Amino acid sequence: MDKIRYTEYQHTMTKELGYIASYSGQVVAVIEGTKKVTNNLSKAERFMEKNGYIKKAGATNEQAG
Repeated sequence: MDKIRYTEYQHTMTKELGYIASYSGQVVAVIEGTKKVTNNLSKAERFMEKNGYIKKAGATNEQAG
């Protein structure tokens, strides 16, 4: 059974949270109700950085489910 992996991100100015989650090769970046679906983790990370989000302090790739 595949596990869902996710990483928390936080906006540098507003402190709003965003997430990158991956499952079975699909990667989804979610911020402010907007999502970007891709198969490439680095594209999702660039999407987050471009929108002002950085990896939350101490955040690691956690597993859920």
